[in-house]
Formats: sequence, C-alpha cells, structure tokens
Amino acid sequence: MKRHWLSAIYDANPQASYKFATVYVLSSLISSSTKNIEQNKPVILDQKDIAKEYLQLFWDTYLIHDIEHFIPTRIRVGDESNKRKQSEIMQLVNNLWDDYSSHTKSNDKIRFEKFLREINKISPLQIKLEKTLKKVYSNMRKMPLFYMKMEGILYDFDSSGDLVINKEAANAVILTYPLIKYTSMIELTKYLERVNQSKNIKPGIMSILFYISSNLKTRRPGIPLVCRELIEDFHSSEFEIICSSCHEPIYSNSALDHTIPWIKIRSHDIWNLHPTHSSCNGSKNDNPPHDEQIRIVQSRNERMLEYFLAQNYEVDEQKKYVNILQSSIESNELWNKYVRMC
Repeated sequence: MKRHWLSAIYDANPQASYKFATVYVLSSLISSSTKNIEQNKPVILDQKDIAKEYLQLFWDTYLIHDIEHFIPTRIRVGDESNKRKQSEIMQLVNNLWDDYSSHTKSNDKIRFEKFLREINKISPLQIKLEKTLKKVYSNMRKMPLFYMKMEGILYDFDSSGDLVINKEAANAVILTYPLIKYTSMIELTKYLERVNQSKNIKPGIMSILFYISSNLKTRRPGIPLVCRELIEDFHSSEFEIICSSCHEPIYSNSALDHTIPWIKIRSHDIWNLHPTHSSCNGSKNDNPPHDEQIRIVQSRNERMLEYFLAQNYEVDEQKKYVNILQSSIESNELWNKYVRMC
C-alpha cells in the first residue's frame, strides 16, 4: 500500500503539480484526522476540509513564497481536457486575496489561518470563501489520480461527495508518515523550481520543506564577509545603533540578528540582518519578531539603501547586495516574510 502512495507521487505527470499536491493534502489530512492511530475502518475526509487544506497549500506557496504554479499556455476551444485545473485554484486564491485586501486596505500578505479568522467578521467575504471552497473541491475532483480511484486502491467518493480512504491506504500513510508527505512535497518543490525563477525558491528544493517543518535542522552557513562589512559600514555612519529587539542603544557586544529567523527562510540577505545586543540575539533563538521590530528594520533598510546608493560601490559583490536590498524594499519583502509570524 505504501508503494501505491509513493507511485502516486513518482508516476505523476512532471508537467502538472496537482498530483503531488493532492497526495500531500490527503496524507496531511489522514495524519491529522486519525492522530496517527492505526485505523480499523475507512477514514472519511470532509470535502470542505480537503478544500481548505488544498487552498492552504496554494496560499502558502503563492502568497508567502511568491511561487507560481503552472500557468495554462494552451486551452482548446470547447474542450477543457487540456486546461490546467491547478491554475484555476491559483486564480481563486488570487481573487480571495484581492477581495480581502480591498476590504482591509492592506498590502500585507497574511497567513491563511489569520485570514480565516478575519474573514468571518466580514459577511460578503465569508460568502466568497464558501463559494471558493466549493470551487476548489470541484476542481480537485476533476483531477484525481484516476487509475487509483478506478481500482479503489487509495480512495473513492461517497454519495455525499466526501472522500473515503480505505483503512489499508490510511494505515499506510500513518505508518510511513512523514515519508509520504515529505516525498510528495519534495517532488512538488522540484516541479515548482522548474517553472519558477530560482530567486523565488531560496535556497532550492528544501525551502518549502523547512517552511512546513521548522523542526528540520541543518548547519547554518556563515554570513558572507562582504555582507557584514556593508552593514557595519552603514551603521558606523549613524549617530547610534538601536537594538531592534529591546530598542536600547548598542554600545558594545553587538551581534547580527536575523529578523525573520534563518530557519524560516534560510537566507542571509542583507535586508533581514540587523545589529542587536548579543544577549538579545541569544534569547530570541528562532522565535518570531514583533511588528515593531519589523518596522525598525524596514526603516533602517530604507536609510541603508540611500547610503549605499550614495557610495556608488564598484565591487560586483557589493553591488549584488545593494541590488538585493533595493529589490526587497520595492517588493516589501520583509513584511511579506513576516506573514509567517502573524
């Protein structure tokens, strides 16, 4: 049974991400609904829960990581067999975000859980969400792993439209979790890397895995010397350095803090590094920043860019970091990454 789940991943069409996403969604729901306790009867997954989990995956990859899924390049007139259903779900996510941001007048990209809490307070958006969930599930039903559904190996739909996972298939997920979940996510990430520019997935295949499970640990590489030198050069030009954590001046024993913890985005980009007291940096660990800290660093970044542009650096490595800083400010990247902590 484990082989069937893995074959659903490995045999999926490399030109479409929905099969990888479907296995990921189903395995996640099986694990959470059963609490990883072996089952003696089929597991029934509610269609709304499936739609929410599916939408959550797109929300995370699209709004948090700025990662596009497959965009349809060809649609036959009168025949939707060649239309990329995945892109319809991406469009639904985009429409929801546009509706929400128009109500809140905010450009901050937020986590889906917080969005759900906020959307319940706004009746028109709640109706919009319900319709979107129905469309997501409807689209998902159009793109199942057909050969497994027909053979009844992994799942089927009951008369009410809910998904029925037979007990053997459910237990295969339970006993091999997180193997199936992470294998599907690895394959999905490989696909996303192929259809996106590399800058959107940093540092590659592991980025979404680390977003999903912050418990995964690897050795953190050192901060590049030129990055340190640029930051020190700028802060030495200012009257004083304010610690972004405690808001007190730094006189000695400073450290470069990753405002958004490194484990969350696995990046040493200059826009995310800010001097703090060594004690503040040590006590923060991998905890999320507070919004005031984000504002301090964002304001510093704008001053730092102005300073760098005035220096007119000639070294390519220096110019690279200045360009990264400028791009991050233009795209509001610091706040966009902060959504993980909202």
